[in-house]
Amino acid sequence: MVKRSRFSHRLYSYTVFAAICGITILGLVWLNNTMEIRYQAIGVVTDKNNAPLEGVEAILLLAPPPSTGAKRDKLFSNKLLIPGSQSPDKQTSKTAGPIIGISDSNGTFVVRSAGRLGPAHAIRLGLDSSGKPPFEMAWLVLRKHGYQDTTMAVSTFGWVTAPQDWGKVANQLPRIRLKH
Repeated sequence: MVKRSRFSHRLYSYTVFAAICGITILGLVWLNNTMEIRYQAIGVVTDKNNAPLEGVEAILLLAPPPSTGAKRDKLFSNKLLIPGSQSPDKQTSKTAGPIIGISDSNGTFVVRSAGRLGPAHAIRLGLDSSGKPPFEMAWLVLRKHGYQDTTMAVSTFGWVTAPQDWGKVANQLPRIRLKH
């Protein structure tokens, strides 16, 4: 009887320890997932005559982009391309950086970007009452051969964050005109 009591006491201790470890791991995974913010936006690009442009590459960044040169070219060398119009067979889930959106024949493009919250926001866990989003601005960089690169700052106030699988949530971008 004494051995059985010792065994059940140890089993109870190990079970409690395993439960605490499991809850801690689940909490840390949840916290890590909430630290990533995903934005998906849709826009239309035209030329100066308001004709839709096809094949324009677009990138949405949550930090100011490099002004010119090799660093900017490196942004556009990313191989994660998505077509302008969304279709279920070409959805990309987990990404490791900005995705280059390509405009379709209607000039429509979809861009996606993900960013991680800073330490100050993480400590508050987003529970502050100011309602201030973690990223106030996004930068849209557009490029097409024969046209000037265009960089546009966009306010993210009121933007809806996308779910982990990106889903169908897309924030509207203003109409963009490219110059020769």
